Amino acid sequence: MLKHRDMRPVQEFGFTLIELMVTLTLLSLLLLLAVPSFSTWIRNTQIRSTAETLQNGLRAAKAQAISLNRQVVLTTTNDTPGPNPTAMVGGVNWAVQYVPLTAGEDITARPLFLEGGNYAGGNAGITVTGGPANGTLCFNSSGRLVANAAPSASLPACVAQAVTFTVSRTGAVTGKDRPLAVTVSLAGQVRMCDPARTLSATTPDGC
Repeated sequence: MLKHRDMRPVQEFGFTLIELMVTLTLLSLLLLLAVPSFSTWIRNTQIRSTAETLQNGLRAAKAQAISLNRQVVLTTTNDTPGPNPTAMVGGVNWAVQYVPLTAGEDITARPLFLEGGNYAGGNAGITVTGGPANGTLCFNSSGRLVANAAPSASLPACVAQAVTFTVSRTGAVTGKDRPLAVTVSLAGQVRMCDPARTLSATTPDGC
């Protein structure tokens, strides 16, 4: 006996135009909510990146002093990093050089300039304020901050006192942008902290 072919209509699966419009509307709303948070995250990441670069530069100067077993001076400057730069409070660059032991020391075998870099890098709009009053920090062979009336013929005196650099964004948005501080204690301890928080046993990231 011949069987009759099933003549029921074939069901098609998919989205209707209304369903697609509702989905796109919801996605648009979610994106609008996410963009401000993502933008704030990027801005704060740039602040942290600059603070970490600054922290690494300070630690590099301290490490050079201990490694060479002699006094080393870090200078903040707007000059291209090199020997005897012009010290500038709040300068965007940093330069590290050792301090000759005697006025007549031969520096041809070991150039004065050791290393340097840029604090902000590609993070436009980030500013670094504070730091040493004269734009110079001297680390002795034990990694401590020390005073030096004349670290070189062209650099101003180093002062033996703790310093704080503040890393923030130009036109910071209150409650969203979070500035950071990089501190150097008299003992030479370098740390990054949050100035909006107070250092305690429960908030080790505070200043």
